[in-house]
Amino acid sequence: MITDKTYYETITLQAPEGSGWQCYMYGSKPNGAYNMIYTPTKENLPNRFVRFMMKILLGSTWVKD
Repeated sequence: MITDKTYYETITLQAPEGSGWQCYMYGSKPNGAYNMIYTPTKENLPNRFVRFMMKILLGSTWVKD
C-alpha cells in the first residue's frame, strides 16, 4: 500500500583507502608540469617486480608518499 508521505533514504558512500603509492606514468616525473598520475587502492597495489617492469618497459616512476 502506497501512502502520500514522502520517503527519504540516506545513502553513505565511502572512498577506498589509498595505498600511499603514486605512479607517474609514461615518463612523467614528480617535479614535472604535466603529469599522468595513477594512485592504486590498498588492495590493488602491484608488487615490486611489477613496479620494476613498469619502470623498464613504460618509463613509469613509482613514489611512496
